[in-house]
Amino acid sequence: MKKTKILIGMMILSWIVLSYRFYEAFLKKVKLMDIPSTGDHLIDSMLNESNHFSYQQALFQQNSSNKLLLIFLFLLLAVSFFSYIKNKFVFAHIFYIGYIVLNFIKEIYKLYHTDRLIVDLSLSDAKDFASISLNFSLHFTFFIGIVYLGMTFYSLYKTHTYSLCGS
Repeated sequence: MKKTKILIGMMILSWIVLSYRFYEAFLKKVKLMDIPSTGDHLIDSMLNESNHFSYQQALFQQNSSNKLLLIFLFLLLAVSFFSYIKNKFVFAHIFYIGYIVLNFIKEIYKLYHTDRLIVDLSLSDAKDFASISLNFSLHFTFFIGIVYLGMTFYSLYKTHTYSLCGS
């Protein structure tokens, strides 16, 4: 079977993203920022609410469920990488598809949690901004995931047709 450069390229990009997520979940220090008063009550309340919202999101990134999901993502990506190195390309593709699907599940879990945090916001402008940024982030992540999924299936198809043709 022919090695495909598409899969290894996506795996390398996934390792970079996963490394940053590991940093956020296991090493990053979480604390509330000390925001000085501006004198304007509306601006102060919006800054404090944004600060609290960011703090709650950071705590969510470090909860045990997220850490467990990250460990499973790491294992799927590692098995996919080692399968690729051992020339087990079909297994590498299958485990990478599992990695992408688990990423989708992680994003849905993040959506559910962040949506609950948005409900707790008291200012309508803050709710609107948080909701728009959450929706943009979710749509972008799903778009990238679908592109990666399509490229993975294409790479798998390309690997199989190469081996069937005997080239």
